[in-house]
Amino acid sequence: MFSFFQARKLRYEIHVQRDDRWQIKEVVDDERDSLKRKFDRLDFQALEAEVIQRAKDVLRDPRIQAVKVLRERSRPDGFTTTQEIFSEAPTSKPAETFAIGEYKGAVELCTTVEQLYERPSCRVIGFVLRSYLERFTLTPLELLHHYSYIRKLEQNYQLRNAAVHHIAARQGGPEAAGLKARIDVLEKLLGAASSIAKAVWQESGRLKLAGDDIEALNRAVTGSFSGAAAKFRIGLALSDALLGTGFDGKVAALLRWRDRTEDPLLCRFLDEFVAGCIDSPQFVTSLIGGQGNLSGALRALADLSRGQLPAKGRGPSEIAAPLVARIKKQEFPATEAAIWERILREFERRTPLTHEDKAGEWNEVKRLSLFFDSVAPIAIRKSFLDAAQIRYQRLRQAG
Repeated sequence: MFSFFQARKLRYEIHVQRDDRWQIKEVVDDERDSLKRKFDRLDFQALEAEVIQRAKDVLRDPRIQAVKVLRERSRPDGFTTTQEIFSEAPTSKPAETFAIGEYKGAVELCTTVEQLYERPSCRVIGFVLRSYLERFTLTPLELLHHYSYIRKLEQNYQLRNAAVHHIAARQGGPEAAGLKARIDVLEKLLGAASSIAKAVWQESGRLKLAGDDIEALNRAVTGSFSGAAAKFRIGLALSDALLGTGFDGKVAALLRWRDRTEDPLLCRFLDEFVAGCIDSPQFVTSLIGGQGNLSGALRALADLSRGQLPAKGRGPSEIAAPLVARIKKQEFPATEAAIWERILREFERRTPLTHEDKAGEWNEVKRLSLFFDSVAPIAIRKSFLDAAQIRYQRLRQAG
């Protein structure tokens, strides 16, 4: 017993099964060298209970299929034994339900698979499938590149079908056919995108991003592929590196990669990934910190789009400053546009701008519309004026 607790160091590995593949989630050492006393039975029991609890906590993630814990015992002479001490799969859970987001306005027609990965399409996907994306902390580009999440979406036929019909109903223009024809086109494009994602996902020796060396990844991919095939594999490698990270962590990684390349196509791609994070209300709330009311939040977002940190509010996230610096250098035009799209969309909603009475709200509509008329991109200033008129009309009708 002496040798078990004191002569052999303990090391635990928590393994998780995800997408039918096992990988190490976490490694825990007994840290006995930091103790100012002998490592005893109570230390062992507490450590093992903590490791097993960590493993059980991992099962809360719906993406995890199973978890196991391996205990490694090492003698001073290097002899090591390994034993599995815990293994569990999640109990069956009721199927999750997701709602589609109602996208207002026209949707551009896609005629090629490649257009699905462009920002206009991703913007719509990010809005319509918001509940699904938030559940798994995904950007639209991660969804489109990762077959595992495409498959999950395809298995939720009700959500996928509703999203396709919603998008097709908003596609228009002189070249647009009837609703059924538009649905058929969308289904063919989505089916082709799914097939591409599955084929690349199953490739052996799939290229990965090593550390932050995005240029090495670019050289490796473009050395074997070109055009859309190369872009998809780069997108998948970036998505692999971002997967399982919160939106703040995704943006931090994307900014690091941007600092390591000047390739125009890569820079645009990274910008579009960041814009996909801006589509998340969860990330935007973290980005600007507490603002007290909608008016404050919109002003804070406008500051970000102009390369300025919010002047007021409580605690913008740590990623706000480095992101603002890149926007100020005009390195992220798609992200800047995504911020203004969100500002306009929120200004057009019925949510009050303040917590004041009717007179206070009226004055704030006036102040905010004048502010936007001076700082918003020229192309959308009229949209802000139109939205202000609608807010005035609602206030009049409220009596």
